[in-house]
Amino acid sequence: MPRFLAIESILGTLPLISTIYKHLQKPNTAGYDIKYYKACAWRRSIWGNIQRDLGDRFEPVRDSLEFEVKRNNQLVGTISTQSDDEGNFRVDIPFELYKGDLIQVIKVGGRGLNTAAVFPTLPFTQVKIEYADFFNDVAIGQVSAAKVKNWDIGEWEEIINNRNIQFNNGAITTCDNEGNFSLSYDFKPGENVVASIDFNGFKVDSPSSRLTWRF
Repeated sequence: MPRFLAIESILGTLPLISTIYKHLQKPNTAGYDIKYYKACAWRRSIWGNIQRDLGDRFEPVRDSLEFEVKRNNQLVGTISTQSDDEGNFRVDIPFELYKGDLIQVIKVGGRGLNTAAVFPTLPFTQVKIEYADFFNDVAIGQVSAAKVKNWDIGEWEEIINNRNIQFNNGAITTCDNEGNFSLSYDFKPGENVVASIDFNGFKVDSPSSRLTWRF
């Protein structure tokens, strides 16, 4: 192979080698074992637990924790909290979380770390259109309540989507306090209707509903 082609081939692999190296790098946890229970974009909260690995056992850590949130490799903000006697912690985020945000502990007791990250999720998974009626120009539907764990008390509870629903025709309506929604709109015969949660990069679509008519 000519020398310039060999050099070009090697240079062409450098970005790939760099990417592989970044993925192979192990987090520097300084002997801490950090578990994330949940990072919820809707509730803007993160729950988890931190313990110290002593080799033969783990010991809960009660200390100050500092977190950072990054979006598209840019720092969005840092938040501090305190773990309790069992090592459990909760972080309430004072700003919106988006799909793909990267959240990680960067300090424990003022000591810098490079820990594994967690990504926020959306609790709602199902949007349903009960019917879409072009004769009466209305669509009726519901967002199923999400069953989530309240990590503060260790019990399960339901949360309701009472925010906006977006339709594939560009119309927007709002759910009531039970997750129900309705839209008055000049629908056309044969139109397929889709309702969606479109929240901070998260999207949950209903199955497509073909328009019917009710007298």
